[in-house]
Amino acid sequence: ADCHVMCDVCKEVLQDGSYHSFTDKVAVEPSCTIPGKREYTCSCGYMYAYEITELGHDYVDAKDEPTDTQNGRIYEKCSKCGEEINEELIVALNTVNFPDANILALMEPYNTDGEAGLSVDEIAAITILQTEEDVVITSVKGIEYLTALEQVMIMNASSLNKIDVTNNTALNTIALPGAAITDIDVSNCPNLQMLM
Repeated sequence: ADCHVMCDVCKEVLQDGSYHSFTDKVAVEPSCTIPGKREYTCSCGYMYAYEITELGHDYVDAKDEPTDTQNGRIYEKCSKCGEEINEELIVALNTVNFPDANILALMEPYNTDGEAGLSVDEIAAITILQTEEDVVITSVKGIEYLTALEQVMIMNASSLNKIDVTNNTALNTIALPGAAITDIDVSNCPNLQMLM
């Protein structure tokens, strides 16, 4: 059929006779960030296309609870494409992160929301880690999560042979009397004033 007479879209008259008769289909589905395309095709072979605006992200709050074996997190997740943004760690209060029971016990008072882990705000409140002389500490594993720490004072460190403070950039005091530590990297602690 000769359809090149009057276009239903632009109404341009080309010759007397019939009109274009279009069918349409989505040729490319739009995504959150990439436009799609809808095509219109006439039986005569004439075709044109329109761009379909990208969908845009639709972020909703999401949370993975911490467990006995792994940390949790809060984040925002797009309900359309699944993209995740603004992730914040929830440090699980477990023996994987804090193998020394005494250090783990010191974390409990900071768990103000009663959840199974420490949120970013709760971690920010932990600026001092101090134990008494009658409390034997065998491991300070876990302090790498406590990035707001300014003082670490383990008053009975005789059983302590290792400490990692490379993530504790706010430290100004490290006191480990009696510790059998021969090497400690404090290169990431620019505010350090006391090391004993």
